[in-house]
Amino acid sequence: MLKIAETAVVFAEVPDEVTLALNISECPCHCKDCHSKHLWKSIGIPLTYGVIDELIKRNRGITCIAFMGGDSDPKEVNKLAYLIKTRSDYPYKIAWYSGMNELSTEIDLSIFDYIKLGPYIKENGPLDNPNTNQRFYSVEESWNDSKNPTYKLVDNTHLFWKTELCQN
Repeated sequence: MLKIAETAVVFAEVPDEVTLALNISECPCHCKDCHSKHLWKSIGIPLTYGVIDELIKRNRGITCIAFMGGDSDPKEVNKLAYLIKTRSDYPYKIAWYSGMNELSTEIDLSIFDYIKLGPYIKENGPLDNPNTNQRFYSVEESWNDSKNPTYKLVDNTHLFWKTELCQN
């Protein structure tokens, strides 16, 4: 069972969203330069839909819910994301930040709006560094026939990079 160690309402994790970040403990990635090494341990309370529902009620105004971690049990991340999408009264966007290089096969892309992949490597920097190894994807639906949609990851990491404004 996943455990939630911390929560925060954040504005920089997902572009154009007010995000409730759910920091999940027992991270198996153990990135060398991790800034949240306390999340390697088994700390916090069990992460259930009831806990998430209570957090949603206490954090009015959010537009997105991000699972920050959960690599120890991607199937459970998928299940909780599904419950949020199908049970909540508001159509929250759902994000998952995984420290893995590749998406778990247990993840159903149709449930998610955003996926971040990749371990933190200090030399490459975080998402706002154009040299980062981490990738931020939007999940896009497409129809290859009239009956069944397919879902693909579209790399939008560039949204985190600062650009110079043209000067006249």
